Amino acid sequence: MGFRFWKVHGTENDFPLLDTATSGDIPTWTGTDVAPWFVREICDRRAGVGGDGLLIVERDRAGGRMIMYNPDGSRAEMCGNGLRCVAKHVAEMRGDRPAFVIIETDAGPKSCRLIWEGGVVTAVEVDMGAPVLDRASIPVAGSGSNRDIAIDVGARSFRATCVSMGNPHAVIVVDEPPMPLAETFGSRVETHPLFPKRINVEFVRPVGANRFETAVWERGAGITRACGTGASATGVALCLEGRAKLGETLVVALPGGDLSITVLPDLTNVRMRGAAVVVYEGEANPSMIQRFHETEGGPHRP
Repeated sequence: MGFRFWKVHGTENDFPLLDTATSGDIPTWTGTDVAPWFVREICDRRAGVGGDGLLIVERDRAGGRMIMYNPDGSRAEMCGNGLRCVAKHVAEMRGDRPAFVIIETDAGPKSCRLIWEGGVVTAVEVDMGAPVLDRASIPVAGSGSNRDIAIDVGARSFRATCVSMGNPHAVIVVDEPPMPLAETFGSRVETHPLFPKRINVEFVRPVGANRFETAVWERGAGITRACGTGASATGVALCLEGRAKLGETLVVALPGGDLSITVLPDLTNVRMRGAAVVVYEGEANPSMIQRFHETEGGPHRP
């Protein structure tokens, strides 16, 4: 027998989801962290299930807990698109169609409002909490403001507003197509010396009233189709820069679809709404687990 999983996506940011109540033996080193080699294997799009990261779900009566891993095996503090998928999974497993669930994350508890259609959760609105704007807490090296930070990457220089939504983001507003910039400069911004824990990067171009085309380079993942915390951080940065208004809903248009973002006027909360989809449910080959048990140092492949 293999182990059970769900393939899910939020705005085409996709993940294998493992539920500790039903997924069986998940390889771990400590009982609380999944072995990085296993994360890399299951997220491999050729040899594994494939995904922009791995979601581990622990369910309880109030909701549950989400543990999120980047596809390189590192543990992430938060993932907004993954959170919507976890909230959908937890709610539909309960069977009583709750209006809200609380999901614990490494960035604290998140309240998730569920939109039901025909007995299925089709969208989720998440209270992402207050943005972190203190430069040292994001973290960004140096002193001063979290806004208008100069980032030099070779011959190109950018100005960023940095925000943490439980994980760090550098939001860079541009007047040219954002995807080529993300593809060319994303990795260099992510690993810039200004960012001691690396950083997620959003290149953003205004394209209409309260609509912003956005390309994302995610820390530990590279280019992704969408990023929920990134969309939330983008909304905060745009409001701080006067490009959008606090309290009004703006649309972050990502390659995988739109996310609606509302930054409360007092900056105490950011509300993110978007789709959550189960693509399929399956059983994975147990060879990864067997290899871990048989090989003390983990898999043969690095």
